[in-house]
Amino acid sequence: MLTVYVAEAHAQDEWRLSGSVMVDQPRSSAERLRVARRFRAALDWRLPLLADPPEGEPFERRFAPWPIRFYVIGHDGRVAYLPEPIDDSFDLCEVERQVELAITRAQAGAALGPAESGESA
Repeated sequence: MLTVYVAEAHAQDEWRLSGSVMVDQPRSSAERLRVARRFRAALDWRLPLLADPPEGEPFERRFAPWPIRFYVIGHDGRVAYLPEPIDDSFDLCEVERQVELAITRAQAGAALGPAESGESA
């Protein structure tokens, strides 16, 4: 499981909200990495954290995660589950269930080996 830090939703130089994090929208990868590191430290974030580079924003362009999305990626690298928000929220129990299912499937595939699981070498 990992997280991806994308564009700042309420950057102070774009759409500031009271009480929101006081950072400008990062314009370079170095700036976004600095902000992501501050976020990780401030929240004691323990999941692996990647930063989508602002130059082209490839993750955002591919997955449209703003403002928040959850993706379960299978062991084959494909999206295994993409929940849709209901009333501006997500069913986190279902997200957790889908993560556990993806892990079980990955472990079963690893136990079988490539030939038995249908994967090519």
